[in-house]
Amino acid sequence: MNYSKKDVVFFYAETPIHPGASSGWGAVDLPVQRESFSGLPVFNASGIKGAMRQHFEIQEKRTRNGRDEIADIFGPPTDKASDHAGSMAVTDAKLLLFPVRSLYGIFAYVTCPFVLQRFLRDLKIAEGGNELLEAAIAGLQVNQDEALVAKLPYEDIPATLLIVRPGAQKSAVFDEYLFKALEEDKVSKVVKYIRDNCFPGDPAYKIWQKGFPRRFAIIHDDVFRDFTRLGAEIITRNQIDDNTGTAVDKGLWTEEHLPSETILYSLVLCGDPPLKKKLTDAVAVLNFVKSGNSAYPILGLDRCRLQIGGDQTVGRGIAMLHFLTSAATKAGGGSQPGAQNTERKGASK
Repeated sequence: MNYSKKDVVFFYAETPIHPGASSGWGAVDLPVQRESFSGLPVFNASGIKGAMRQHFEIQEKRTRNGRDEIADIFGPPTDKASDHAGSMAVTDAKLLLFPVRSLYGIFAYVTCPFVLQRFLRDLKIAEGGNELLEAAIAGLQVNQDEALVAKLPYEDIPATLLIVRPGAQKSAVFDEYLFKALEEDKVSKVVKYIRDNCFPGDPAYKIWQKGFPRRFAIIHDDVFRDFTRLGAEIITRNQIDDNTGTAVDKGLWTEEHLPSETILYSLVLCGDPPLKKKLTDAVAVLNFVKSGNSAYPILGLDRCRLQIGGDQTVGRGIAMLHFLTSAATKAGGGSQPGAQNTERKGASK
């Protein structure tokens, strides 16, 4: 299929997320999915697309509208999957920002040059490239004992860094590791782009978006990989006997989760629907995915909370979604279809 419309969707973890692997080789019984070559966490596209479809099907059952649009976007139900394909593809969700404990400022959002370079490549695929961002990322170099932070003040960003100890030689402490904190202009450009484009447009995120530049750091690739292994949440669970109300013998197991405040992103690729039951082209497909249809009403995925991954009945996997073009449209002074629905609390219930 020719995917003529592309966008980037960000997932901001409001609760720990468990993109579960089938089994674990180490001490953790149920680890998160990881890329085989890099070891970084990833969320397989099939689970994300299934949650997206469920978001619309729940609303279709309630409103009795949108069945044809769902078939155009995701394809027919499973028993008729051979009839035709859907018109939307979603890539695996890659890691962009990972939260780590900080001695100063409680926590920091960290990333690394490898992650940022892949992010830049995906932005170009989605036609969301940025020359200033590209120049800044291309020249990033960081040693294992260093943490690159923004040189502030920068444009409308205040001067105080929450995660850095002030003094003659600035330093940052993430978990129990000490880093030299180096202020760089290139990091200021990176942090401004992420702040303006990657955070949800929901009013509840204004304070997080405003404070993000003061919590952001770029660390070495290998150090970042180690943090994603050592800093993931390990949750121990137990099976309870319904009759006695006590723990079942040998019913103990451990699960790995991506912590709250993690930010992932996926590419959303849209083409013309094969049958065009209701949606005529790729533009209509992407608009419906993002904004739904206010006439039904059906809410889209932009600025909505979606539950993804495992352990949903114990509150895991709640993420706020945000599309890149929503930020670009807002910055340009235009309006996005359905943009008035900024308060989408529990839209996927």
